Amino acid sequence: MSGTRISIRELSLLVAGHYGRQAPRVVAPLPLIRPFGSLVMRLTPKGQVPLFTPESLRALRFSPTVSHYAATTELGYSVRPIHRTIADILDWFEAAGR
Repeated sequence: MSGTRISIRELSLLVAGHYGRQAPRVVAPLPLIRPFGSLVMRLTPKGQVPLFTPESLRALRFSPTVSHYAATTELGYSVRPIHRTIADILDWFEAAGR
């Protein structure tokens, strides 16, 4: 289902706010970091999760805008506030030890 579409900058503000920290002042533009996807994969130690991958950068670049109009009108779907969703995701990661 679709929901609220936010920028990476807005996401960083929500995550930082959840932890009571300052968000990064600079968010690198996607075209600047895209060439480093493969390098990050090679430099990430085995068993660790890379900061980003070529696939995750591709998803950020080409993610389509999806409408929830039909689900809302036909099924009563409602979009959840993004700040609640982000908080729940971060809480889940903490509880899972990640």
